[in-house]
Amino acid sequence: MRTKMSLCDLPPAKRPRTEEDTIVRSEIWYKDGSIVLQAANTQFRVHFGLLAAHSTVFRDMHEMPQPETQSNTVDGCPLVEIQDDPEDVKNLLLVLYSPTLLSQMPLSFPIVAALIRLGSKYDFGELRSVAVKWMHRRFPSTLEKFHVRYESASSGALSSNILFDVLELAIENGIECCLPAIYYEIIRLPKREWVDGSARPSGTVAHLKPARLRTCMSAFDRLIKAPFQPGYIFSWMTKPPRLDTCDNFQVCVEERFHKLRICINNGSCSCLLMSFNAEMFRQCAPCQKQIGDLLVSGRQKGWDDLPGFFDLPAWGELKSGLP
Repeated sequence: MRTKMSLCDLPPAKRPRTEEDTIVRSEIWYKDGSIVLQAANTQFRVHFGLLAAHSTVFRDMHEMPQPETQSNTVDGCPLVEIQDDPEDVKNLLLVLYSPTLLSQMPLSFPIVAALIRLGSKYDFGELRSVAVKWMHRRFPSTLEKFHVRYESASSGALSSNILFDVLELAIENGIECCLPAIYYEIIRLPKREWVDGSARPSGTVAHLKPARLRTCMSAFDRLIKAPFQPGYIFSWMTKPPRLDTCDNFQVCVEERFHKLRICINNGSCSCLLMSFNAEMFRQCAPCQKQIGDLLVSGRQKGWDDLPGFFDLPAWGELKSGLP
């Protein structure tokens, strides 16, 4: 059972404030606000009632009797110091005061991350659910949604440094069903980016954590070989046509091995889930029909097995991150 908190129960600052600290006021500063939140050296004056309306943690605090005199106040409002990133706090408050931001397409990842992190910590339940569902749409857990998401003109690729942050966000917050698609998108990037790191606009470099990098390295090697293995999308290339159905055996054999050499030399791990039309391969009509069936079933097998390439449980065992 969760215990109700009062303003006095919140943790103090991690260290005493010094003269070198410069407190700044965020642009989110309402003159009629009833509480001041301080994250690091940034203060936000907001309405306690608004926080309480969306967060059970703040609601419990709001309902608790408060001392008649507050030891820490700013402009007559109680000061609450929270151990959170000021940018996360800013993005959460922007959504609280301007809910139409949630209808923006695409929703920016910094807002998604803030709603998930602070939504979990302070139980902003509805806002967290909106952000988690954004993750589900962006990184689907079904082949049908993956096909729509990644093969549409509006797919909206994310930069590698953001993908690295998305991966950590999903892992830290139990949004497991998105992990296979996130990992798959990362290893489709140029290898140097997830091995050497990716530059951020701020000038810093984002790196995959060592455990995630090992996962990508191992999966990359397996995913390059997998499409040609039995049951997968290109398994037909490694076998001769069926003598009892093929109308032009010599041409079909040559075409299969020609395509096999091209695909092997390409060395891409993205073929596992790509959508191909059998007419792309110069084969007789009976062979094209067989290849078409194998392309469909092989792609489905690739999707079904995708979590295993990253040492994750099967799709049905991955958590959604929702209540």
